Amino acid sequence: MSAWWSSSAIAAQLPVFIMLDNGFRMANLITVCVHIGGVFPVIVRLMRPTSRKSFALVVCMTQISALVALMLCVRFWQSQIIVCGSAFLAGGTGAMSNVVVFGFVAGASPKHQSALSFGMASGGFVAISLTCGQLLYYPTLSWRTPAWRFSPPVFFAVATCVQALASSGVIRMLLLETLHNHHLQQENDFLGSLEPSTISAGMSSLRERSANSTSEPRSLVGHDVVWEESLGTTSTTQSTVDGQISRSRGSRRTRFVVYTFMLYFVSYSMVSLLPFVASAYGGHQQQLLLSMLILQHTGDGIGRYLRPCVTALLGFLCLFVALFGFLTSFAVEAKVVQGLSYHDAIVVLPISTGLFYLFRGMCLSTTHMAARTQAPLDARLVAGMAQAGQA
Repeated sequence: MSAWWSSSAIAAQLPVFIMLDNGFRMANLITVCVHIGGVFPVIVRLMRPTSRKSFALVVCMTQISALVALMLCVRFWQSQIIVCGSAFLAGGTGAMSNVVVFGFVAGASPKHQSALSFGMASGGFVAISLTCGQLLYYPTLSWRTPAWRFSPPVFFAVATCVQALASSGVIRMLLLETLHNHHLQQENDFLGSLEPSTISAGMSSLRERSANSTSEPRSLVGHDVVWEESLGTTSTTQSTVDGQISRSRGSRRTRFVVYTFMLYFVSYSMVSLLPFVASAYGGHQQQLLLSMLILQHTGDGIGRYLRPCVTALLGFLCLFVALFGFLTSFAVEAKVVQGLSYHDAIVVLPISTGLFYLFRGMCLSTTHMAARTQAPLDARLVAGMAQAGQA
């Protein structure tokens, strides 16, 4: 939740931004900048961290950048340039979490993976709930004559406090893990200088402590395969008995990566189109956009938490694409908007948005489950799918 909280908080204020001058364009730019933040994993890969300490530093820096992004929004929320820059930083933090965290839990049970996805989506639901408390029962909003329960600076101040608490927990966990590994290394070096008779007993104790400390993952940097494979710092050698099996696995990996890329591409495109869909209804655009965002996060959270069903994946995909085409028609075709009154649109469009993200969440969780079923030990596949989603 700490990784995506900053971008979720900024996106939750789209109903406020859409009422500013050229607001629907600003809202669209914000969503685009969040997605451009997906370049962060590429930058980190070019940096090639050479140790766990350097990788932990990268994770800490992304958490700090998310905190800085929200702090800038507190003071400069009316500045399009600064808000878009903050959205870029926030989106980069979320992209890093997708690449690292999903690879880290690749070996976890389906129940734990669903809980992780639900936790990531719940941040957006909490943020949009704060926006509801800010704007509910206020039919119109103008930045010249504000009519809200609390102003955007107050909203971003609350979001900053939440981010500070979450980021401090992540940074504390990373520091404790680094210190723990340092102490183990010191003990290992010390045992190496002892007599052979003493080394045997000491190494047994050290191995027991290491096993206890690594039986349950404590941080994002405690798993060698994850941070190496997710950032491409090393190359994993896949040994197979037959060359045909190797080619089959490579083809399967490519298929899952392409499929994940298309899912994220379509869903990210929809987020950037929602402000244009709402702007077609003039003075009612704020209420309409707020309703769509509420059901967006609700549907996404439910879809991620539902039990994956690999056999129904094709059906989920067909419904996902059909709803995308339906909602896109409102953003690009004026005749469609004219044929649907606002009283009908306030019901049809939010429900369609909720269903779209419901199937999106189900498709994502089902895709990761299918990949895990066919290649349970292939952390490289999980990392590639996460990177494809942020491309």
